[in-house]
Amino acid sequence: MKVSTRTRYGLRLLSYLAIKKRICSLSEIARHEDISEKYLEQIMLLLRKTGAVKSMRGNNGGYRLAKRPAALSLEPIVEALEGSFHSAPCAEKIKCLRQETCPLSRVWKAFNRQITMFFRRRSVADISLRPAQLKKKKKLARTIKKQRQS
Repeated sequence: MKVSTRTRYGLRLLSYLAIKKRICSLSEIARHEDISEKYLEQIMLLLRKTGAVKSMRGNNGGYRLAKRPAALSLEPIVEALEGSFHSAPCAEKIKCLRQETCPLSRVWKAFNRQITMFFRRRSVADISLRPAQLKKKKKLARTIKKQRQS
């Protein structure tokens, strides 16, 4: 499975807004992320529909996150950008002639649940940590785990 460019760029855009913590123009984001401004406009439209970003009009207008990064689950965002997570028709609500007898049906359904849960458990905050911050967060989590075990 390959994640589309639209999804990768959309997540980079959200990460950028989370790190900046302010209103950013599309041209600024396009320049910083080296992505076509026209393409970002299309992505931003999808992100606005999910409620992940808000647009601000005027001279100092642009875009900002609609909620705190930790409150923005990646599941609806990735689904809006990527489309369905379903890997096979039998894993969706679509009827398949072989669904009752096919041993792979259970596998595809389990696979789709794992993908859905993966994105549901992650937020924009998780994709907005720089490598050094991520190391500190993991180290803190290990320390807390050790303290709980003691």
